Amino acid sequence: MSGHIKKAAIAKCRDRLTRARAALYNCRNAPDYHSFCRAWTDFLMAGGAIINIIETGARSTPQGRQWYGGERTKARADPLLRYMYQARNGEEHGLEPVVHHRPTGLLVGGPGESVVTSNLKFDSMGNPSGTFYNPEGKPLSVKIAPARPVLAPVRDERHGDVFDPPKEHLGKPISDPHPLTVGTLYLDYLEGFVAEAEARS
Repeated sequence: MSGHIKKAAIAKCRDRLTRARAALYNCRNAPDYHSFCRAWTDFLMAGGAIINIIETGARSTPQGRQWYGGERTKARADPLLRYMYQARNGEEHGLEPVVHHRPTGLLVGGPGESVVTSNLKFDSMGNPSGTFYNPEGKPLSVKIAPARPVLAPVRDERHGDVFDPPKEHLGKPISDPHPLTVGTLYLDYLEGFVAEAEARS
C-alpha cells in the first residue's frame, strides 16, 4: 500500500491545504464582494493545485496511477467535485466570472401599500437598514434577502459543456449552495484526499 505516491507531493499538498484553509477563512470574513472574489480565486487555485500535485506524485508507479485514476473517476461523477474542478479551470483559463453578486432584495409592506422610510443606509455588502412605515406612521413588515455572492454556472470553453452550481455531494443534497457551504464541503474532501494519498506514500 505504501510507496505508491511520492512523499514530496504530500508535503507540497500540505502547504496548499494551508493556503486553501486561509483562503476560505478570508472568504468567510470578506468585508465586501471584491474581497470575497479574490479570496475565492485563491481557494480555487489552491484546491486545483492539490489535485494536480497528487496526480504528478502518483505517476511513478502503476499502483499510484491506478489509485489516482479511480479517485478521479469518482470525482467526475460527483456534482460538487466536478463543478469545483471546472470552476478552477474557468477561473484560470476562462473569461466569465465564476461568482456573481446577488444584490439585496427588499420587500416592504404588502401589495399596494405606500412606504415611508427614514435613516436608510447600506453597508459595504449592500444590506439595508432603516425604519419603514406607512404614511400614518404604522410600522411595516420588512423582509430582506441580504446581498450575497452566488456561484455561477461554469462553461467548459473547449467542449461547450456547462456545469451548474452543485446540488448534491457524495449522494447527499446540498440545501444551500452558498459558496461557503460548497467551499467547506470541498475543503473536507481535499483533506481526505490528501490523507488517502499520504497513506500510500
